[in-house]
Amino acid sequence: MAKKICLLLMIILATLASACRQDAASPQSAKSEDVVYILLDDEELGVSVEYPEGWILHDSFSGLTLASSQAVIDDTSLAGIGDESFVNIIAGELTVFGMQVGADLNSERPGEVLDVYRGLLENEGQSFAVRQPPETGTVKGQNVAQMTVESEIDGEQLVTIFSVIINGEYMAIASAGALRDHFDHVQPTLTHVLDSIVISPPSAVR
Repeated sequence: MAKKICLLLMIILATLASACRQDAASPQSAKSEDVVYILLDDEELGVSVEYPEGWILHDSFSGLTLASSQAVIDDTSLAGIGDESFVNIIAGELTVFGMQVGADLNSERPGEVLDVYRGLLENEGQSFAVRQPPETGTVKGQNVAQMTVESEIDGEQLVTIFSVIINGEYMAIASAGALRDHFDHVQPTLTHVLDSIVISPPSAVR
């Protein structure tokens, strides 16, 4: 299922980071409200993120999938994830992404990057109903653009938050989602994970 969610994005950004990576750094834990979050600092990918204790981590291509259960990783259809949820993160260089999509992207305009990504998905035949229009701002000193969309997948309604995070020359595109019937329940958790993402140069270029 995780491959199905972000296959297009992985193809687009496949050259942004190494496809063969070592295990991520040892996580640390922190508590927020009633959820214990694990801090993962993946220096090889250039991503720091907090995820709920008990979630599954899965390295894939040049990215990382965080899922509320192994079933989300293994499922072949989004319609089968039930009340589970996921976050996919692909990181790399902004200029490389711009070259791959034929656009002159600016780190100060994350909303334009988000528009480009949505356009790519729509060109591949995906259609979305906008649930929350794009918003831009600054999170942890990074330029961020985010929007929430709803789409029909295999007869089920999936709600997904698309987020672009840009820190200087480096960026990440993240998608976090759940089926509509369960989205409102898990949205605070998904938002926490997205807001915790910090992008930095991967260790190979430091």
